[in-house]
Amino acid sequence: MVCICKIDIFIKHLVKEGIEMEEMNFVVGDLVQVKKPHPCGSKVWEILQLGADVRLKCQGCGRIVLLPRGRFSKMMKGRLEK
Repeated sequence: MVCICKIDIFIKHLVKEGIEMEEMNFVVGDLVQVKKPHPCGSKVWEILQLGADVRLKCQGCGRIVLLPRGRFSKMMKGRLEK
């Protein structure tokens, strides 16, 4: 018996429609921009750790936070050029 989850069905639908999903590959040390600013006003974060959780350091105030990868993916706007 094969179990097909909703994500697999969604990805198959995107491929069928010709829509490509852009997968962002990050490495430790990358600077990333988020959609909403930190209370200090900065939108730029440095990636300190990658895995099931992502550890980020705010470039404005130096605050370090640990987020689940799913939440990190939702708040991402993009990678900044080095």
